Amino acid sequence: MQPRYDTTIANVPATMYRCDACQAHRILPPISDEALAAFYAKTYFTLDALATKKAHWLARDYLGKVKRFGLPLPVAGRCLEVGASYGFFAALLAAHATVDIVEPFEACHAYVREQFPKVTLAGRTLNDLPPVPRYQHVFCFHTVEHLPAFGPFLDDVHARVTAGGRLWILTPNASARGLRLHGRSWGWAAPKEHTQFIPQRLNGDFLQKHGWTIVHDRDLAPPPFHMPSEWWLRLTQWHKHWEEKQKTSPSSRAARWMTAVIHRARQPWRPRQVGRLPGLTVERAWSVLSRRRPYDELLLVLQKR
Repeated sequence: MQPRYDTTIANVPATMYRCDACQAHRILPPISDEALAAFYAKTYFTLDALATKKAHWLARDYLGKVKRFGLPLPVAGRCLEVGASYGFFAALLAAHATVDIVEPFEACHAYVREQFPKVTLAGRTLNDLPPVPRYQHVFCFHTVEHLPAFGPFLDDVHARVTAGGRLWILTPNASARGLRLHGRSWGWAAPKEHTQFIPQRLNGDFLQKHGWTIVHDRDLAPPPFHMPSEWWLRLTQWHKHWEEKQKTSPSSRAARWMTAVIHRARQPWRPRQVGRLPGLTVERAWSVLSRRRPYDELLLVLQKR
């Protein structure tokens, strides 16, 4: 393992490393399953209007991306979504296929049962499913980054996928320009619940060892309401800089003026606000038009050997 930079996870000092075997970027020591579950139960899955609306928008984005990269609809075989959250993607896919989901958090179970009766809740984790080839397609959207290791996950999915079946992964891109430029300050780099990041160019020998071959590995621009905003990051850094100037020179009109201006300027990008969507839409459009690649999100499509 090659050290990248120091960080914190769940208020515990940690370091990000690059794994020599798979080239993934991992945070060690990883957060425990119990601590992760407690974190989610308290702060992540909240059944407020903004959270469910965002989950619905994301589900439509996910479906569009997998259709673009070759998912045939209707799907002939059975499908599984790992880490289904509120179940919106599974519900959209259920119009074209038989869909099972696994989701560890009880708040989501109740929501899925009430809102999406066509979706089958098969268990909390993959270990709740029998290790027999049953699924033609397995979907895993922004879940891999929450796992402590990539190899065991690939093995668990491999045991449950039919011959020629595919694993569809969307995850933060460890090869992204944002991570290279900003390190631990990148929006997806070190939140409390993220423990590993997959690069765009995975080690082929590593994948073959776990029984997979690559079909697609593409960097994509995430939707505006889910992207790690670089403009928010830069404005926040500038705001902190001028706040420090104001503390050291309380009489400085320039410092007070700049602090106030930047504070106003970053309001359209403030997290957890619906009003930030126009600002993020402009930022995403600029990123795509100026081709600031590799983009932040990685689509990885693997096929069982």
